[in-house]
Amino acid sequence: MALFEFFYPEQAQAGYMREMASSMRTSTRRAGHSRKRVSDVEKRVAELEDDLDFLSLITLTLFSTLHEKGLVDRNSLLKKIDDIDMFDGRKDGKVEPEVFRKAFGFAK
Repeated sequence: MALFEFFYPEQAQAGYMREMASSMRTSTRRAGHSRKRVSDVEKRVAELEDDLDFLSLITLTLFSTLHEKGLVDRNSLLKKIDDIDMFDGRKDGKVEPEVFRKAFGFAK
């Protein structure tokens, strides 16, 4: 215990309380920033889910229309999917956006 704390306990306690209040304000600011970041990420995830749902709808609509017109059957679609999946040299069930852009001549 320091002499200051011994002779002036109320002032020492007030100093500690000021330090704690300052620390709490800093923590609150950080927590607020973290909450905003979480909120931003949640919003972006929701937007991406909406985009995925929309693209799924468009894809299914296009395939259904082409199938109904007799232009594409399931087997030829699966073969084309395999061919396109290899555009990037990997059979991984996906196409990177840049590969997609290159395929249509929109490379960055």
